Amino acid sequence: MANFKTSDTPLAAWLVCNNVKLLSVNNSIAPSEFTFTDLDQEKLNDLIFQWDGGNAVGNCNSFYKTYRSLVHKLKGS
Repeated sequence: MANFKTSDTPLAAWLVCNNVKLLSVNNSIAPSEFTFTDLDQEKLNDLIFQWDGGNAVGNCNSFYKTYRSLVHKLKGS
């Protein structure tokens, strides 16, 4: 299984909310990059398809809290 990297913070929050393991956040490059590991490629493709297609369904409160947490990691606070 290969790691998946993205600089898309909302997508990263969506993946975390769907139990995809966040390995690291790299702030030393611009834009910052989120790296995920232990990935099932089929699950990843399905989640990205749902997100990009505007069909992502889930707990909005959980998503927002996760998103804010990732933004704080990017800002170093």
